[in-house]
Amino acid sequence: MEELEELEELEELEELEELEESGSTIPLLERILHCEESKMCELKSYNDLYLSNEELESIRYEDGVYQIREDLYKEEKKSKDSDLEELVHSVVLDETQGRDSGIGSYLGISSVDLTSLFGGETGTGEPGASKNERLSKKSVQLLSKDGFNFDGFSTRFNAGEVGIMKSMMKLSRKVNSVFMGIVTELSGNWKMIESLGFNEDTVKAFNIPSNSEFADVVFDSNNILLVNKGLGGIKELGDLFGTEAAKNLNGVLFFPAVLNSRKAYMVFILKKTNSDIMEYLQILKNI
Repeated sequence: MEELEELEELEELEELEELEESGSTIPLLERILHCEESKMCELKSYNDLYLSNEELESIRYEDGVYQIREDLYKEEKKSKDSDLEELVHSVVLDETQGRDSGIGSYLGISSVDLTSLFGGETGTGEPGASKNERLSKKSVQLLSKDGFNFDGFSTRFNAGEVGIMKSMMKLSRKVNSVFMGIVTELSGNWKMIESLGFNEDTVKAFNIPSNSEFADVVFDSNNILLVNKGLGGIKELGDLFGTEAAKNLNGVLFFPAVLNSRKAYMVFILKKTNSDIMEYLQILKNI
């Protein structure tokens, strides 16, 4: 059964390639829709998914009735409770400061933040950062209306380029990708400005004109594109990564993001794709 499905997919790809070679120009969106039918790629509107997610999270089903979340109309009470919690915490902190216990107090290392030495996720890159500051940075909402909040996510790590690299490593592991890049629009072209694993030639060659069909269908429309196998009938991927290399790709994910307060896209070269866009959305939301 699996062999039959693979054969059908190959035949569909061959049809696309033959049409393109014969001089017929097939619009990118049409090619993607064709590939979606055979589950070789998937295209979804991030804006629609974000709005749907917001609506779902604002409503809960309880005792047979749909109810609006209380915190949405009790912001004032929530604010007062938070102020009280901070006051209690500050009093407890004053009581306990200066009283070290355990072996750390004997060695004189109780005040050393070991996570900063090992580059742990809870490190903020700022000396003397409190636990509250670290927790606050970790609680930043990662899915914004424009895409994945890379700026907010990177505050969990050290500042600057080191923090960006650590952020990309974490994302790459969670998404299960072998390479990752971040692209943004520069002087009329989408270029890779941050990379993890890509060689220098690939980074330099990555160039998508802002007025291209690919930019219109994916970047300008704020769409998420998941290609499951090889080129998936999208010859533009061959232009980006090299045709032969692209044919051997297990999968590619293009996901909208915000880097340095600018519109950007994260590009993941996947180890394998046994997931759909919704699963990747959940991974990035809960990372």
